[in-house]
Amino acid sequence: MNMKKTFQNISNDSVVQIKHFLFTSGGLWQEICKLLKNECWETLRDNWENQGRGVFPEFKNNLVWFNEGVECEVLQPGKTWQKGKFRIQITLEFCPDEPEPQPTPELAEIESPLDDLRQKLNEITS
Repeated sequence: MNMKKTFQNISNDSVVQIKHFLFTSGGLWQEICKLLKNECWETLRDNWENQGRGVFPEFKNNLVWFNEGVECEVLQPGKTWQKGKFRIQITLEFCPDEPEPQPTPELAEIESPLDDLRQKLNEITS
């Protein structure tokens, strides 16, 4: 049975290990932003200007492109020009090899070690 793999966004506080390299997804995101803000942004700007596309818009903080977005107008097929904001999003995604096991009725009936504690807390607060 060939099931389609589904990638899902992972939170910034997730920890990722690739071979022997360990990092948080939030830390990787910060490093990607630094790289884009510095070297990559300058290269992109220079390439576009050298191709005669005009002067690439710059902001004091180029991360505005990734956070709040920049004012723009967009023309989409079959629509008229629309004013709004343009933002670049980069997501870190994960696709598990095996789906998470779904709780079965047998597992749901097994008592948790915290059940006694919950019961005592309920008795105290009642």
